[in-house]
Amino acid sequence: MSTDDRNEGRRPEDDTVVIGAGLQPVEETLRGELHREAGSIRPHDRLDSILAEAHGSQLTDAATDPVESGRHRWLLPVAAAALAAVIAGGVWVANRPTSTAPPAASPTTTSQPSATSGTATSSGTETMSTSASTTGSGSAPVPAQTVSLPVYYAGPRTDGSTQLVLFREFGPAQVAAPGDAGAKATAALEQAVAGGPSGAAYQPLWQGVQVEQVTVKADRIDVSLSTGARGLDAGQGQVAVDQLVWTAQAAVGKGNLPVHFTLADGSTALAGDLTTDKAYTRPTDEMAVWEVLSPLWIDSPSRGEVVPAGAVTVTGVASTNEANVQWKIAKSGTTIATGHTTAAVSAPARGAYSFTTDPLPAGDYVVTVFETSMKDGSVSAMATRPFTVK
Repeated sequence: MSTDDRNEGRRPEDDTVVIGAGLQPVEETLRGELHREAGSIRPHDRLDSILAEAHGSQLTDAATDPVESGRHRWLLPVAAAALAAVIAGGVWVANRPTSTAPPAASPTTTSQPSATSGTATSSGTETMSTSASTTGSGSAPVPAQTVSLPVYYAGPRTDGSTQLVLFREFGPAQVAAPGDAGAKATAALEQAVAGGPSGAAYQPLWQGVQVEQVTVKADRIDVSLSTGARGLDAGQGQVAVDQLVWTAQAAVGKGNLPVHFTLADGSTALAGDLTTDKAYTRPTDEMAVWEVLSPLWIDSPSRGEVVPAGAVTVTGVASTNEANVQWKIAKSGTTIATGHTTAAVSAPARGAYSFTTDPLPAGDYVVTVFETSMKDGSVSAMATRPFTVK
């Protein structure tokens, strides 16, 4: 068989396929081309421009050099695709999301009422400011409360009398700690040394004297005054000291505790011929008490009290002969009603009394309770109290 006969009828796809070592020249050529092309690349985000340049270069080469066009037509798309993959991978690496832990739950803050005001800072803490002054323990000061305290005042036994006796009145006082016996005693004593309510016929025996401090102990009451009473005779001095002793003991409410006086000016002259060298108490004998205290007190209505229109009930304490208590109601100086009642006990003991008037129209009134002498019918003791009906 001739060679031509052997080759007759062959097709291109019937050519022998080169494998193994036969591909080495092709691989080396491709590797070299890829290395050369890759060496000229500076990686950055130019994918679109690279593809455009590759496409444009292919068209230009095909138009100018058919041989080069045929040789590079398959190489440039492959190189461009490979480069695009490299660039895309670099871009993903540079911009890939970083791994982060799940956000922690925010703490929940519960707002609680506070006695102080606060300003939130940028750190989330609170800077506290206190608008009111506080005590040494840091707590807010306790507001003063109005309480009714018994106060003793020195006044004449009756109109025109020179004999001074003690009258008890219940009056309002501002006390920061109503449960503090010392605070109550201080407030009551301050009213006592002031001399008495405006318009009352009481005698100011402690003019210019200030209450410095009151300390209540289990077995005594210590009263510090700025100075002693001045210009009093022995009798007046005794009444003046009795006034403060009865007031302090009544405000403290712990019985007949001895009262010790000290003077801030260093003196020992308390009042009249009495000094600070001894303690003072109330007398316990009924006759001695009768000599110190007025035989008649009015407890209600209180001085200047406003009561509703209608019948008015008057109450008090009496120590009179046969427990007799006479009374009258005056308006604008004119007596409009009179009457009498009896106390629970007769003198020298002291007992409660009460009576109720007929209905009174609106207006200002003065109630007077009094005792008359069995000898001549003159007034031997009396007490008065202004009040208002509305």
